[in-house]
Amino acid sequence: MYIKRIARETEISEKFLLEKGCSVALGNFDGFHKGHISLVRKAVSYARSNNSKACVFTFTSNISGSQYITSNEQRGRILKEEGIDSFIMCNFSAEFKRLEPEEFFDKYIKKIRPGLVVAGFNYRFGHNAAGDATLLEKLCDASGIEFAVLPPVIYKGKPISSTRIRSCIEAGELNDAKNMLGREFSVRRKVVAGDGIGKILGFPTANLTVDKQQVMPPVGVYASKTYIDSMQMPSITNFGGKPTIKDGAELIETHIIGFEGNLYGKTIEVAFLEKMRDIKLFASKEELSRQLVSDINLRKKL
Repeated sequence: MYIKRIARETEISEKFLLEKGCSVALGNFDGFHKGHISLVRKAVSYARSNNSKACVFTFTSNISGSQYITSNEQRGRILKEEGIDSFIMCNFSAEFKRLEPEEFFDKYIKKIRPGLVVAGFNYRFGHNAAGDATLLEKLCDASGIEFAVLPPVIYKGKPISSTRIRSCIEAGELNDAKNMLGREFSVRRKVVAGDGIGKILGFPTANLTVDKQQVMPPVGVYASKTYIDSMQMPSITNFGGKPTIKDGAELIETHIIGFEGNLYGKTIEVAFLEKMRDIKLFASKEELSRQLVSDINLRKKL
């Protein structure tokens, strides 16, 4: 049974515990990139081989303070698909930050009663990030817990990291971001009402709010694909403004090619594939409509 819980107390309580001997993967897991997935799969493999459960222990927010790549909801879905049984997110509070590495291990990791702890080569923990993989291995050994530290996953000669992926997204290098994530960069939100101009022009859009806490690519019009439940459809997405139609809130506006229906209030996911063009000012709505037809024809060819 898949469990997703948030721990807000200083010490992990009984309600978060799995059976003794489970596996636990540790990390910030911001982007859930290929390096993170290797940790998750190691934990799942151990659990299945030992007839136990697999757990991921992470945080509700990005501890570096950087914009997030993958939302908590997306992280939970990915973990469920990978076979994780329990997803524990700890509140990264001021009190938590003061824990020394040994305190963190005793109050959180040891209390989960794992048979295996998995971490990345660069894993840090405890006050001022004083603990590293070497210390974690010593603490595990002293408690009779198996420990596995995994090497980095390399892309273009360098370790994959959330920092690299974030930089690629900001630079519009979406193919590189995809190759490091193992999937397209995407935004998952609930559809909100827009100004209705797209529908008037004959190109209705599903509108998503912009979360300033999430990293985004440069402004522009993008080839995209949109996930509605289990259905995947081609789309074009406008991000970053609409100078021809000046009013309205800032939104991610996606025209789903071939879709007819009302999506208001429904959660969808829009994956950004590649930039098609810059946003520009058109002389009239008619000129904008002609450009949208051209955009759709180009998207169909991609």
